[in-house]
Amino acid sequence: MDGDGGGTSIFAIIFTLLIVLGTAGALIFLWMQFKDHKTGMEVDVKAAATKAEEANKQVASESANRLGNIKYVVDQVNTVNEDIWNTYNTLASSNAASLTTLKSSQESIMTGVDRFFKFSPDNATQRSLYQANALLSANDKPRLDMIQSTSFISGLTAKDLVGGTSNVARFCAPNNGPCIQFPDASGDTFLKALVDGRGIVMDSPVKVTQPLGIGAPASTTDMLKIVGSSSSMNLMNAGNVRIDPSGNLALTDASGTTRATLRLDETGKLNINSESGVIITGDVNVLGTVSMNGSPVGSSSPPEPFANFKRVKAY
Repeated sequence: MDGDGGGTSIFAIIFTLLIVLGTAGALIFLWMQFKDHKTGMEVDVKAAATKAEEANKQVASESANRLGNIKYVVDQVNTVNEDIWNTYNTLASSNAASLTTLKSSQESIMTGVDRFFKFSPDNATQRSLYQANALLSANDKPRLDMIQSTSFISGLTAKDLVGGTSNVARFCAPNNGPCIQFPDASGDTFLKALVDGRGIVMDSPVKVTQPLGIGAPASTTDMLKIVGSSSSMNLMNAGNVRIDPSGNLALTDASGTTRATLRLDETGKLNINSESGVIITGDVNVLGTVSMNGSPVGSSSPPEPFANFKRVKAY
């Protein structure tokens, strides 16, 4: 029994030692694991702290860079705005000076135009170019007066001319003098000398293609119709031939004195009157009766000097 009790005690002691050693080993292992974990944690914390410090530095640097960039951008914007403002002020001043110059030039042009042109509607007196905008009323009919001498180099066309209206072409003498009108109130083209006592000169051959009336309207049956404007005015004076208002033909000498006349009397007979007599050169053929001093030529006792006249029977 003693032997069994001693063996059990030894086994218990050994088992207890094993438990203690196992527990100590486990504690040592746990402590080593804790130590390693702690060391690892310290390293991780230090690494995290280092990274956090680097991150803070980067954030600070980025903040500084971003703030610097923003400040640079703002400064550039302010510089651009200042340049725009300065440019605007410069342009405004330049435009103001240009407007002043333009206004002065425009006034000079208008003043110069007013020396050559006047504008006037039918219901107003002459106006300057400054007042030309008043002519734009729908009820106004603007007219243009050219004051100075005017030359038309490329031709001139007057359109829509109507007699008896204001749409006519006129060339008038001063002080409400006579006018050449195209057309006049009756629709005729009216030519008149613009200077009293002067006439109308046509210094080239004149071709008349339609009937011509002098002193009267043109006839539809006569190419030339002449009517005296008074009882004392001759119808024609050409060389030594003159036609009086009654249509009698007068032949004059170099001094203008009438030497012979031809006229029709009240019975329709042609009367020839010549102070110096009549000379006929060439044959004379008379169809009818020839009388001298009331006696027919060719009777039983023909008077001289027509004794040799032969009566020719009319056919």
